[in-house]
Amino acid sequence: MKILKSLLIGVLLVAITGLTSCKVEDDYEQLYLAMGNVIGNSPSTFLIEADDGTILRPIEYPSDYDEIIEGKRVFFYFKHVDAGRDDQNFDYSIRIQAMQDVLTKGILNVDSEGRDTLKRDPVRIINAWIGKSYLNVEFSFFGHEKAHIFDLLLDPGEQYKGGFTTLDFHHDARNDKQYYNLRGIISFDLTELQKESVDSINIFFRADDDSFTSRELIYRYSDE
Repeated sequence: MKILKSLLIGVLLVAITGLTSCKVEDDYEQLYLAMGNVIGNSPSTFLIEADDGTILRPIEYPSDYDEIIEGKRVFFYFKHVDAGRDDQNFDYSIRIQAMQDVLTKGILNVDSEGRDTLKRDPVRIINAWIGKSYLNVEFSFFGHEKAHIFDLLLDPGEQYKGGFTTLDFHHDARNDKQYYNLRGIISFDLTELQKESVDSINIFFRADDDSFTSRELIYRYSDE
């Protein structure tokens, strides 16, 4: 299917709990789950900076994974191998069992004129959390063969909570047929919201999902 191949994580998303990393255990093996950004362009020497700041050195990763590119955001299952030495540039060496690219987008600024053109197609929010400088949104939707559009909107004319910046998650299905229940994840870059006078911003996250309660989040960036 052509629909948002870069978004469809499939079974990997089942284990997300809203943390930047977590541990998954079953009868056969223990794996860790994390999101982060690639450091370097070489398949033999690249690193990954996890959202908690840990630097990981993959000594193995799936042979069918796409190109290693500096700054690419990824979602991955891994096993710990060893801790890095003091003279090395990483904290742990790891073996990656599965790895998937994560789509990154900026915030879409809209005004009263643009607001009237927005689509509000159904979407189910599974989870939303902040990791490093990203607001990560995990969601499901129905579709078939068209590429859907998902955006995080900042509308100065529609701010709903004092002391918070309201951000709205929007879905445009582009009149696609609703054949399959699909899942995806997007990381929205929040750095444009930073202000020199403060070291954190309160975010009020909303979506057109009757089953989802709007969520208050804190984006802290003093250590970035």
